[in-house]
Amino acid sequence: MTFLSGFFLVNFLPFALITLVGILLFFRGNYKQEKWYYPLLFIIVVLTVISLWRIPLLRDRRYAMPIIVPGIVISSFVLVILPGILNKFKVSHANATTRVLIIVLLIACVVKTMRVQENKDYLHDISEVIKSDCQKNNIKRNAILLVFGNPGGRFNLDNNVEEINVTNRHYNNHFADVEFQFANLETEYLKASHPLLYLLCVEPESGNFAAAWKNKFIDNPELVFEYINRKQIAYRLYRVISEYKSAWLTSDELEHLLANENNLLQNGDFKRKYRILPQDNISKILQERGIKLFENTEVYLPEGWVINPGHGWAANCSPVSIKIIEKNNTLNVQSKDMISIYSQGALDGSKTYLIAAYASSESAGCFMPSVYTYDENDKYIRTINLKGIELSNKGNRYLIPFTLGNREKGRLALLFSGDVNIRNVMVIPAEMVKK
Repeated sequence: MTFLSGFFLVNFLPFALITLVGILLFFRGNYKQEKWYYPLLFIIVVLTVISLWRIPLLRDRRYAMPIIVPGIVISSFVLVILPGILNKFKVSHANATTRVLIIVLLIACVVKTMRVQENKDYLHDISEVIKSDCQKNNIKRNAILLVFGNPGGRFNLDNNVEEINVTNRHYNNHFADVEFQFANLETEYLKASHPLLYLLCVEPESGNFAAAWKNKFIDNPELVFEYINRKQIAYRLYRVISEYKSAWLTSDELEHLLANENNLLQNGDFKRKYRILPQDNISKILQERGIKLFENTEVYLPEGWVINPGHGWAANCSPVSIKIIEKNNTLNVQSKDMISIYSQGALDGSKTYLIAAYASSESAGCFMPSVYTYDENDKYIRTINLKGIELSNKGNRYLIPFTLGNREKGRLALLFSGDVNIRNVMVIPAEMVKK
């Protein structure tokens, strides 16, 4: 249904219908002697392949936009052959009829383009509710608006509010498929950095977004605005308040919280280092896999951190480079595939922690922390994979929470791919994280 909606609405209904007629006429007519036959056949095949390939993947009708160009070409083909078809059926003034049809289509396109958009007061009201609520809660930075579904327009938000359209899939053109959208949504990560989460959901009047959210994420979202139009489409704005202290602090207060004396990691600031020797056991494992780590350079790691050849480090993933930039105690890792190191220091279980790290990349690197868990006898239990982050050349402080289960101990692992710079890796204990 999403694809059909996109085909007829993105491609403009008259052209969409003419396109379908054109494909039918092309295969029913005898045009093989025409010089344009094979180019047009290629365009029809491309349109068909795009359509069949995209049908199971479409989440929004906007993704049907690639069909516009072949649709226009095929529609033009119909208008070219139309006089001949009309003459075949002895329609009077076939050429004039075709010209009138072209003029009607042009006028329809102009009217469609210039039509005045409906004034949607609820968009203004939602923006004002968020502004007022931020002022009431003294929010000066980092509030976030998550949009589920198609709100039908733009919001006028202050700079202290970031709007994110959650990767979505609609049904009936409007409503969000919340199960799909919740699947990859990491609310704990968002709450560690954002004091208020506003959730705008477009759903049927009888929708159950709030109940689905509570069931998935435990939080009980508070309804702060609701608008239901004459089609029984509900635009509901909810608010979730973060319980993480880190989200409410000013920049200076956050830096104080992230002071080195509070860090539970060994050598998280990378000020101390040690050399990895080619004859070490782990080095030999990597060499046996064809990984060239020691060519023409000495390799150093931060003291207290070791390579885990069992996590990443695929065979022949060379070239790999690991070095410490002493000027600012930055660990630089370069690898085309995922590689990992982990801290040997253990964390106690049944607690919430906050990972803080400053990371950047000059070439679309990826950074993903994980936690290895162990029982009381240091026997490995499981790996907790946390938020993966696509990095840019603009360095940012990233805050990522995680919780260890009862009777578990944990060790922090860092996974990298691409060209990554990372420094000041910290783990802050639960009592300093939660409000």
